[in-house]
Amino acid sequence: MVNSEQPTVLVVDDDVDCAESLCDLLSELGCRVQARHDGRTAVEAAVVLRPALMIVDLALGSEDGCRLMNTIRDLLPPGDRPVMVCLTGRADPRTELECLQQGFDLFLSKPLIPEALHEVLAVAASRRRWRLPAAAGARSMPLPPPG
Repeated sequence: MVNSEQPTVLVVDDDVDCAESLCDLLSELGCRVQARHDGRTAVEAAVVLRPALMIVDLALGSEDGCRLMNTIRDLLPPGDRPVMVCLTGRADPRTELECLQQGFDLFLSKPLIPEALHEVLAVAASRRRWRLPAAAGARSMPLPPPG
């Protein structure tokens, strides 16, 4: 059964302007969004909000986005674990491969291309079984669930 509620997305980025811009875009696409700017508050929010999707900056100041992602996955029961997306300005194949090997589900590079965000929402919707926001679905085709 598909959940028709708006998906909750938690954006974690120490660059406040980047986080807020991403939140604005996600809100326009029909998501409920909150932003955090450090690891401690991100963990607290993830435990309370149980987001369907988290977009985590790889370099959170002195913190490591991979470590944060794994901490959150360890704290949440399997059914409540969000789809985890790495966001980074290091948009090279080696970094992408390393992030995916560390446990991220998906990878986005800065500057963010809106079409890439639409694809991430489609994949996350298929994995978490929520209804893709109409605005996102109109601009991109959903990808099949991972096989």
